[in-house]
Amino acid sequence: MALFAILFIAVVTLLLMWRLGKLSPGASYVSAAGLVLGLVGYSLQGSPNLPSAPVVSKPLPPVQLPAASAAQNNLIGQVGPDSQTLAQADAYFRINRPDLAARVIQGALNRDPNNPALWTGLGNALVGH
Repeated sequence: MALFAILFIAVVTLLLMWRLGKLSPGASYVSAAGLVLGLVGYSLQGSPNLPSAPVVSKPLPPVQLPAASAAQNNLIGQVGPDSQTLAQADAYFRINRPDLAARVIQGALNRDPNNPALWTGLGNALVGH
C-alpha cells in the first residue's frame, strides 16, 4: 500500500516539475530518471512496513561526588603539576571522556614515572575507559 502512495507522490512531483518548471523534454527525462532511481533505491533498501525499534540509551557515567574531589585534594594537594594533571583528567571524566583523561595522565607519567598519585589516577582512568 505504501508503494502506491510513493509512486503517486513521484508522479505528482514529476508533473509539477514539468508543468510549473517548464522543463524541456531532455530535462524532464533526466528528472524522471532521478525519480525512478530514487524509487528503485527505496524499494531495495527501504522498509516502511517494519515496526520501529526504540533506541537503547547509554548508561550514565558514574558521578564523582564533591566529597571525593575534596578528599583527593587533601591527599595530593592543590598546588603542583600532579594536581593540575589530575584536575584536568577529572574534567575529562565529567564530560564522559575517560580516554582523554588517560592520555593526559600518561603524558604526565612520561615526565614523572615514579609518581604514585599519577599511577592511581591512570588506574582510575583505565577503569572508566
